[in-house]
Amino acid sequence: MRLGIGNEATIRLPNHIDWDEVETLAERQGMLGIVYDGVLRHTDSTDSTDFFPLTVKLRWVGKVMQGYEQQYALYRKAMADLGGGFILVAIG
Repeated sequence: MRLGIGNEATIRLPNHIDWDEVETLAERQGMLGIVYDGVLRHTDSTDSTDFFPLTVKLRWVGKVMQGYEQQYALYRKAMADLGGGFILVAIG
């Protein structure tokens, strides 16, 4: 997570990581996007393409983007509800 928020330039990660466990913990804490960014930063700084498996990467991208889309839909609904209420107050 320190990599994801740009708080740690160099960090040593173990060679074998249980990505399912990391994913579950990150989702539970609402940090999947930040952890994903950190993993990408680490992956970009290494020559290993096997460190972060493509199947895991694609699954995480899907979950992160789906979460953003859901949040954006809620945001749009809230803004429409607030805007509609503002118009009624201003006219009345």
